[in-house]
Amino acid sequence: KTGKIIARRRTMRGLHHQLFMLILGAFSRSASSFSHGHAAARLMAVHRRPSSSPQRARSAPLHSSAEDDEADTLNLDDERLYQVTLPASTGIEWGGDLQLRWVRVLGFEDGSAAPYEGVKKGDQLVCVDGESTVGESLGDAIALFREARLRRSGGDDSVELVLFRGTAEQLQDLVTGAAAKAGKDIGPLRQDQEAEVTVTVVDATTPKAAPRVLKCAPGTNLRNLLVEKGISPYRSMTRWTNCSGKQLCGTCIVDVQAGAGGCSRKGVDEASTLRQNPETYRLSCVTDVYGDVTVEVQGKVGAEQWTR
Repeated sequence: KTGKIIARRRTMRGLHHQLFMLILGAFSRSASSFSHGHAAARLMAVHRRPSSSPQRARSAPLHSSAEDDEADTLNLDDERLYQVTLPASTGIEWGGDLQLRWVRVLGFEDGSAAPYEGVKKGDQLVCVDGESTVGESLGDAIALFREARLRRSGGDDSVELVLFRGTAEQLQDLVTGAAAKAGKDIGPLRQDQEAEVTVTVVDATTPKAAPRVLKCAPGTNLRNLLVEKGISPYRSMTRWTNCSGKQLCGTCIVDVQAGAGGCSRKGVDEASTLRQNPETYRLSCVTDVYGDVTVEVQGKVGAEQWTR
């Protein structure tokens, strides 16, 4: 019996060792796929054409007045560019600047493979299956994802992305610098942006009082802005029992009465938390403002919010 017990222990140690090596190998492969995912993106002008080969997967068009595609090809070779292949349903929450251009990663849905492939919040989207999103609107980028899915055949439900690890301004500088070095005119990439956003706050408990008008930079978190200005998005006891903006309690609810398009997109978890409330209701801790909005605080909420 003693011999059998010792043998079993050795077997278990062997299994544990194998499991550890499998996990270590998975992490190593993940790290390797990201470190070797550096992409030299070729930025092409004028015409948007479907990717016809793997070599075109790092091609992207820019606006230009020229007529020759090859004459207006820019070669970007920068260590901040990288390439990943993800399921067509990437599980990435996308956002943009004040004009909803310069598409970037805002966050990830539960179960998204993107973080495990090295994608991080704030990374700029450069290409979708070889089609450029540089300077394009969020709506145009989403349309590219749809087109990419339609082009796939044979059950290949994946999409190839080129992203940039940096800010929109840094990506703009990279592109304009490459264009200047090549002596090519790609037109203006930047648009003048408003220096600040206006957030008008209405308090449901004092409907006759004048709304408060707050000013902030584009991309400001709504909950942080309200709390900083002494306006509570919480009700009753949740003023003291809330999670302090850690996205755990689901009680910092506001009603975006106007300008919802100027806010970051509502995620799946947020929608589930607010399912007993009107569609315009948002959790202020996960809502960033990029355009002028009007929000109401202290409005009525679903019964489930009081039990959280």
